[in-house]
Amino acid sequence: MRQPLVVYPTGAGETRHLDRGPIERYSSARWFPDGVHILACGAEAGHAERCYVQDVQGSAPHPVSPENTSDGRVSPDGRQILVRRGGRSGLFGNPSTSAEIYPLAGGPPRILSDLTGDDTVIKWESDGRTLLVSHGLLPARIERFSLETGRRDLVRTLAPNNLVGVTGITQVTVADDPNVYTYGINHQSSRLFSVQGAR
Repeated sequence: MRQPLVVYPTGAGETRHLDRGPIERYSSARWFPDGVHILACGAEAGHAERCYVQDVQGSAPHPVSPENTSDGRVSPDGRQILVRRGGRSGLFGNPSTSAEIYPLAGGPPRILSDLTGDDTVIKWESDGRTLLVSHGLLPARIERFSLETGRRDLVRTLAPNNLVGVTGITQVTVADDPNVYTYGINHQSSRLFSVQGAR
């Protein structure tokens, strides 16, 4: 069954089902700063994932990144997108993934060689020159990453009070105020081993 992309009003207004064009399934969707366009990543039937721009007023999505890219994030000026090539990084990252910036007006991508599969991009900061990135290891580090120099500055570390059974930090979200944030944890309360033929 093909997945819908739906805009729900937070106040008065009508729910809108967007034209998904050839997209069979979505993995992410984020607003552009103009509040009219959406960057949606997903896959057409028989194709690898890529990212699309869509006008929520009714136009069909059109691709803006090559296949095998995902987890798109829009720059604060709405002129560039940052994507992961080779899939999204997992709990401990995927060394085969790379981060790339595509100008929406056209042109070659910029490869961010200083970001690895161990880095999860949280957000593009409002200055357009820095990213917030995190690592899922314990304690997780939130760092401010300079797109101009590759420099990293520690913003904070995250860890629950009780670390028993916790294997990593996931789904970090940071508000405009960096003191406001949320995160999830991966928790493993037990592990069962079966041994056969032991003497």
